[in-house]
Formats: sequence, C-alpha cells, structure tokens
Amino acid sequence: VESISVYDGYGYATLENIKINDKTENQNVRLYFDCDKNFEVGDILRFSATIQRIDPYQDGEFASYNYKQNVAYECNILSNVEIVKGNKNLSEKVDDVVSGFTEQYFDSDVSKLFKAVLLGDKSDLAQYISDSYSLSGIGHLLAVSGLHIGFIVSMIVFALEKLKSKRWANFCILAIILFLYCYLCGFSSSVVRATIMSLVLLFAKCMGKKYDKLNCFAIAGFVILLIKPLYVFDAGFLLSFGCVFCIFTLSKLFQNMFQKIKVPEKIASILGITFSVQIGLVPIMSMFFESFSGLSIFTNIICVPLFQMAYILAFIALPICMLFPFFVFVLKFDEFLFHIITKISMFVSSMNWAEVSLKSCGGLIATLFYAGMFSSTGYIMVSKKYRWVLFFVCVVCLIIFAFLPVF
Repeated sequence: VESISVYDGYGYATLENIKINDKTENQNVRLYFDCDKNFEVGDILRFSATIQRIDPYQDGEFASYNYKQNVAYECNILSNVEIVKGNKNLSEKVDDVVSGFTEQYFDSDVSKLFKAVLLGDKSDLAQYISDSYSLSGIGHLLAVSGLHIGFIVSMIVFALEKLKSKRWANFCILAIILFLYCYLCGFSSSVVRATIMSLVLLFAKCMGKKYDKLNCFAIAGFVILLIKPLYVFDAGFLLSFGCVFCIFTLSKLFQNMFQKIKVPEKIASILGITFSVQIGLVPIMSMFFESFSGLSIFTNIICVPLFQMAYILAFIALPICMLFPFFVFVLKFDEFLFHIITKISMFVSSMNWAEVSLKSCGGLIATLFYAGMFSSTGYIMVSKKYRWVLFFVCVVCLIIFAFLPVF
C-alpha cells in the first residue's frame, strides 16, 4: 500500500510492487474499498478481484493524476483481504513523523498545510482549502517549487561557505540533499524542475562558466519529459514551467514599467514577477480550467510574502521543535500566518463576480502566444518600441481568442 485516501463512506488506495496472477507488474493499481478496511500504508495485501485497465484518456481528457502515480489498473475488493504488516519506506516514515507531531499541537487543517508545504503531500488536505487556494490564484503555494528549493539552496550554501569547504564538495553535498528532498516530495515535476535548475547553476559556478537561465530551463524540461513524456499534457507541469518562462521573459518589462512611475525597485520587482505570471499563464488557465480569478494578482501580492515567512519559519523551526517540544510556541506564529493566508484565499474564492470565464484557446493559439511573447523580450534583438508592439499584439490576440468568445 503506497497511499490511502478516504472520503465519506468510501476510499481508495494506490498499490505498488504488484503481482497479478503471480506475474510481476511495473505499474500500480488503484484499489477501491469501504472505509471499514483496516490496512495501512506500508502493508502488503493479498486478495482476489477482477481488474480493469485504466484508459489514459478519460472523457476526452488526459488522466494526468493516474499517469503521475503510475496507475494503470483499478479494481474493487471482491473477497476477504489477507493483510501482512509491512515496513514503511523512508518517505512514508518522515510523513508519519511530521503528521504525528503537527497533529499533536495544531488543528487538523493547519497540520495538513504543514505537510503540504513542506513535503508536497496534499492528499489529506481538506477539499475546501485546496479549492479556495486554487480559485483565488495561489494554488502554486501548495506545490513544492522554486520558492521552496531556492530557500533550501540559499540556506545550505550559506552554511557550507561559513565552513569554508571546497566548491565541488559543496556541490556534491547539495546535490545529495536536494535529491533526498525530491524523494520525500515524490519527485513532482515542480520540485524536480527547481532542483535541476539549481544544480545547473551551481555546476556552472564550479566550472567558472556563465549561467544561462533559458538554457537551464530547457535542460530541466528535457530531462523530465525524457523520463515522463506525457507530462507535456499535464496541467501541473505546464503551469510550473509556464510560470518560470513568464518570469524569465516578462518580469523585466513590467518591472521597468513600474519603476518609470517611481515605484521603489524592490516593490517594482515583486509587482513585475506577479503581473508577468498572472498575465502569462492565461493561455494555460484557459486550456485546463476555462477561468481564473480577476483578483489573483492582488491575492498573490499579499499572500506570497506571508507564505515565504511561514515556509522559512516552518522549515527551520519544525525540526528543532520536534527535538525540543518546549519551543513549539515558535510555530504558533506559523499557524497564525497559515490561518491568515487561508482566510484570504477563502474570502477571494467566495467572490463569484471576481471569477473571469475563458474560452479554451487551444494548444496552437497558446504556442503562438508564447512564441510572440518571447519575441517581445530582450532575448530578441529589436528596439524596445517593437518589443512593446509585439507584446501588445500578443495580448490583443489572447483577448480575442480567450475572452471575447465568452461574451
């Protein structure tokens, strides 16, 4: 049993290391069961059932969740189950330790938020919280990504530099730590992308070479698609890479625009990143969700700094508090921050008037939009006037194809 999810009156488990009719399978099984079953993650099950192969395309859409979980079969239990208590792997043990500690000192919702933001495990997160984060435009905070990896890398590099260890030794130590963190987070596309980009940056420094953001971005995408090629149809993968692409290509344009109207540089940088991401991701949002929150820009401006504080404090303080529980009062401030972020997300998501409907613009239009957006950046050698003209043309085309058909 690799994972268990339980809802009202029923549940399902993901089974790995499968043998079907004594034949080993390299794909997983989704097992549906009544909630009175008493097996746990790590247990070994033996039972009789009729299995069905899962169509990778369900109702005309790619079943990305099954693909990410390597699930190819599903079944219901038809006879008594023989349960053998097994040993949990390292990831499952860490998950249990974090859950056990946070559930002891915090309410259920905050405990599950700790697990989601630290380990990327959202399986136990209340549906209304997950939905409110998504609808308010801050769902990316629940996915371990560049925001998390960037802090971890900065912290470890700072510590290693203080120890004055050699550059290549630093790289090897960091690579091992990041690989372990990827393992604990289930090798999700966002954390793998951020890890690869961080390691390429550090490798370039070790080699005395110049770091190129877009080449590094492309390397990360190539490696992930080489292993999981159908991720190209996954919303999470496209949103993760689309977000970074928009920051690399558009944020400077918006930052310069805000600085021209006398906005302080640091604030202009935050606004530039926020506006570039929210505008740049519209084609992907239209393809998969056909809507987005009109207040998402403002929600991100408020919630992202709060989340950064909450994550940094949780990452540093949680291990200390687990060793010395009398320091747990430090995490109460984290609990307060998570409550604020959740309240803001629920308030924004409840405003139905703020939800902007979109018409799916299709893959071709989205590709043309991003090609045009890239052409409007400093990576193409044209004057600033023509860059703004190209960007304006892209935005107008997007409005025509994604917004106007709704009306």
